[in-house]
Amino acid sequence: MNKVQAIQHSLQCFFWGWLSLIPGFGLLAAVITLILFFQTARGVGAGWNPANRYLHVGASLSAFSLLVQSVAIILVLYQLWN
Repeated sequence: MNKVQAIQHSLQCFFWGWLSLIPGFGLLAAVITLILFFQTARGVGAGWNPANRYLHVGASLSAFSLLVQSVAIILVLYQLWN
């Protein structure tokens, strides 16, 4: 993966990471973000990625979104159960 592709994928990961914070739709966006993160990280390897911060922030937003939405789903299901 060349530097231009690494930058593009990192910025896409950042964009999808922000979209993952939207309730409901965010689950799909979080999965897309994590796929982009792992593909980019594997493609760059030990090479230099000028947009590395965007890549990691996008993945962090996605992980946070998955955590919050999972807890929300569990709480809703718990309330419906009782």
